[in-house]
Amino acid sequence: VERWARPFLGALDLCSRALRAFVESGWAAAILKGFKDAEEALGNAEAMGRAGWTMPLNASFAECIRLLQAATSPESADKAFVEFYSKDDREPLKELLANLHQQPKVTEFRGQLEGVAVLLEAQKYAAAVPALLAVFEGVARRCWNNGSWQEAARREFFRLKFQSLEEGSVDHIYWAATKAFVDTLYARNHDPDPKPQILNRHWVMHGRGPADVNLADCLRLLQAIHTVVSLVEEEPAPSACATSQPPDLSGC
Repeated sequence: VERWARPFLGALDLCSRALRAFVESGWAAAILKGFKDAEEALGNAEAMGRAGWTMPLNASFAECIRLLQAATSPESADKAFVEFYSKDDREPLKELLANLHQQPKVTEFRGQLEGVAVLLEAQKYAAAVPALLAVFEGVARRCWNNGSWQEAARREFFRLKFQSLEEGSVDHIYWAATKAFVDTLYARNHDPDPKPQILNRHWVMHGRGPADVNLADCLRLLQAIHTVVSLVEEEPAPSACATSQPPDLSGC
């Protein structure tokens, strides 16, 4: 027994010495701090929604945490997300558009998204936002319920959704951020209320005033559309998808 155990004991000793060096070097403390930062950042998910952004399910975990940490106000959140989607010659934006193009639940809106890609290249944000709002509502109706654009239907949908989620779970965090985003986007604004400081669907689509929108507003809607389809179970793509071509995103 001693002979057979000797190699194992030697390996265990080497492992313990390695762990001791690991702890003494401060790496363990750094990892624990990373977990603490992640926990605090995830706790900021609803604040991100109120700042006008859903959870970026197209970003890496590290990028998601960084964006959550930055979303302390609408201004800081917009700045962080515009920087994220603009890096590497807008590669994250190109990937987001390409991914949306492959989503079965977005199939009938591909033409509109291709048009949005052209408008983004031309920096015609005021024309892109109404188109994206229409796509968002269309996708939400298919993924959530047929009356998701109505306040009562949305309230009931989220009530039932949260009943099925475990408090504090990752899914609960994702949906909490999504609900906060939707509540902000659809916040009621009546005459003579001042213009909302964050993108408001009623202000834009009811012609309440000029749509003073920017790149951040286009990005927040594209990301929200991606979040909607990402939070539902994937379904097999129709056969037509196999022959369709993605939009030309080289200029984005």
